[in-house]
Amino acid sequence: MMDGKRYWFRKKKFGWGWAPATSEGWIATLVFISIIAGGTAALIPATPRTGPWAATAWNLGWTAAFIALAAKTGEPLW
Repeated sequence: MMDGKRYWFRKKKFGWGWAPATSEGWIATLVFISIIAGGTAALIPATPRTGPWAATAWNLGWTAAFIALAAKTGEPLW
């Protein structure tokens, strides 16, 4: 927190990416996991042929949104 901001996500010490650092970061992470699990559980049995593809699209979309949130509210990676 060099610039006085309160980051929701901190840089990982090893590897690349972020980890939750505040209660907001943890809530965002838990909501993301719930959305992924619930959407996948609802979409896969919907239709045997298209369910897995719909679930994959769902997961990719929400993962991109979560990464964007972490990038906006997290410490700079470099």
